[in-house]
Amino acid sequence: MLEEKIVDWVSPKLIEEELYLVEVKCLPSNKIQLFIDGDNNVTIDHCARVSRFLEKYLDEAEGVPSNYNLEVSSPGMTRPLRIPRQYQKRIGRELEVITKDGKSVYGRLVKVEKEFITIEKLSRSKGAKKTEAQGMIELEYNDIKKAVVQFEFNKKSK
Repeated sequence: MLEEKIVDWVSPKLIEEELYLVEVKCLPSNKIQLFIDGDNNVTIDHCARVSRFLEKYLDEAEGVPSNYNLEVSSPGMTRPLRIPRQYQKRIGRELEVITKDGKSVYGRLVKVEKEFITIEKLSRSKGAKKTEAQGMIELEYNDIKKAVVQFEFNKKSK
């Protein structure tokens, strides 16, 4: 499978760049999307270097369409968190988590462990400018269907 080959090819470059792979998508339109992240910021230069590195393999590999379109980027704020390592640099941020049983949990990420995350649940109502803590909840990664970092427009810079 092409996704697995891409993971094998790009892994050494990601280690060299101090980055990690979040997701690879091979779409029917011959588009290949590679989402990368890092413990620090991912720059456009990182994306360009990874893209150039991977293109060498894609151009020579059998089974890769000659008219492929490669996109390498960071996941961005609106994409769900996919792997546990992504949570670590988001400690202190507000998340909306949808569990596999359909429940929605909104709160501040306070702790990241090997098997689970801890969220300080916050109440929020439409139009409310203030949130109130509602206690702590631990969520195992296996129970999380989707977790998205929330924009905090009124948060003051530290």
